[in-house]
Amino acid sequence: MITDFSKIGVVSSIQFSPGGSHLLAMAHESKVSGVNVLAVWDITSNEELILIENPERVSFTAVRFLENGGTLMIQDSSGVVSYWDLEKGSEIRRLRLEKKKRMTAETLLPLVKEYAFREKPGLNPSTRFEIEEFPVEGLEETLDLQLFHVRSLSSDGQQFSEMELIYRDGALTPFANAFGGFGLMSAVLAEDGLYYTYSWGSGIHRSHVGRLCIEDGRLAILESGGYVNTDLFVRKVKGGIKVESGRFTGFNSWEAAEKFGWLKQQGSSLVIVDEEGAKVPPEFPVEEQGKPRAVESDKK
Repeated sequence: MITDFSKIGVVSSIQFSPGGSHLLAMAHESKVSGVNVLAVWDITSNEELILIENPERVSFTAVRFLENGGTLMIQDSSGVVSYWDLEKGSEIRRLRLEKKKRMTAETLLPLVKEYAFREKPGLNPSTRFEIEEFPVEGLEETLDLQLFHVRSLSSDGQQFSEMELIYRDGALTPFANAFGGFGLMSAVLAEDGLYYTYSWGSGIHRSHVGRLCIEDGRLAILESGGYVNTDLFVRKVKGGIKVESGRFTGFNSWEAAEKFGWLKQQGSSLVIVDEEGAKVPPEFPVEEQGKPRAVESDKK
């Protein structure tokens, strides 16, 4: 049985082939190259059959053994699907999925209208919508989604509500709470998903940090509790995901930055810790979250 995965780094998932003759392990960040990596071993001989490292900003989106147990199918976020013969240790077929058309404010508008009037059937028919995309480099290539900020306006141009939405696979999903606050304030891609911060609350202003990723083909979100009367922002640095406090000036833009801590996953919860690793507790804690919650889209 394979016991040493040190070559590929910290393992994020494993699976056995039908019949149990092969073991597959994946890591978000290999020790050698720093990109995500996949390896397959023959359990009987302990022999490494294949080792695949993806280019930077390309992630594995689907990996499974075919029924015969001797062929592995791999799909990545660039749209490439490859098939590998495990006995030969080589790729036997490759194809590229058709690239999905990215959405713009104009092409997204019909979906936004449908979503808004379904969520609020009493919404005034004269309501107008202003749509703006959050620019996050590599987001579409890595997670195959886009993030949008939507402002709802009355017929005289006055804003009366706003919302953050995820667009993926032709459907919209509600994202960070924007009621009474700044909404989505910062976001940065890492190997295991999109880390972000948002603020809300007209009575008690609070900020949250979160992680958005894809698990089993579905959106999954893990979030911290709320930190009161402070705005928090995330920055990707060599040591991990750094959390800063500051004054919000725009998406992924803030002033008077001060270090607040580091973002860590402890067990099944997302927390902020200080330099000594001690948890920085939020004023509004969340219950033990268990697995990241799956998020339903509006696709019917």
